[in-house]
Amino acid sequence: MCTSDWSDLFSNAKLINLVAPVSDHNPIMVDTSHVPFVLRYTPFRFENKWLEEPDLRTVIDKCWRSFHDLGVINRLGATVETLSLWGNHIATTFKKNNEELELKIKQVLECTDELAGVQLVKAKTELGNLLLKEEAHWRQRAKVYWLWDGDLNIKFFHQSASTKKRANKIHRLRDDLADP
Repeated sequence: MCTSDWSDLFSNAKLINLVAPVSDHNPIMVDTSHVPFVLRYTPFRFENKWLEEPDLRTVIDKCWRSFHDLGVINRLGATVETLSLWGNHIATTFKKNNEELELKIKQVLECTDELAGVQLVKAKTELGNLLLKEEAHWRQRAKVYWLWDGDLNIKFFHQSASTKKRANKIHRLRDDLADP
């Protein structure tokens, strides 16, 4: 369904069938990304989506108590490190749950069982809840707070965050004291 020129330009492109939790139309995403992942240091940022996690307070309390003999600064550092690791685990679990729910929806759509309708509604509701968490994530990243809760425009938030990242990127440095 594409020209050979396009195929040559995007030789590693993939078509990915997505699941729409609210609609009966399933979108198709074309993934043309081929940029290698570069590991770099990122400063700690508290994620607002963590506030929805029932384990958050337990993780903080346990860490804070386990380092009671350290000073406040060291306790904060240990808590930040623990929250970072816990947040990575939550993110991994989120992606896994999202993929599992999408697969479950695909399987239920193919099923002709009497309970398929109930299972479909339940799976789409769970996926909708996960997407609300994703919306909160991108809203925080984009630093756009004027949009009301419930507006499921995740693409807008993602583009805002990406635009902000591009605007803040340093492309090159110039040294006026160096020899030309």
